[in-house]
Amino acid sequence: MPGDGRKLTDEGGFHVLAKPEFVALHIQLPILTELARKLDEKFGWEKQRIAQLITSISNLATVFKTTPWLQVNSAISTASDL
Repeated sequence: MPGDGRKLTDEGGFHVLAKPEFVALHIQLPILTELARKLDEKFGWEKQRIAQLITSISNLATVFKTTPWLQVNSAISTASDL
């Protein structure tokens, strides 16, 4: 590993090995929220461990919040139009 630019970190027991110049991690806030919920409800993780993981991911990734939207076509077809 020496000299190749990779870094090994230990964040709350999670190991990350990556070349920072080649890795771009993006994650949506609702995905992080769901991950935390599942780790709690399905796997019984301790709240502190979940918080450490979410913080580690947030430090490594670009976290973004999306705005849901729906575009509806104003032209409504009826059976007689077909």
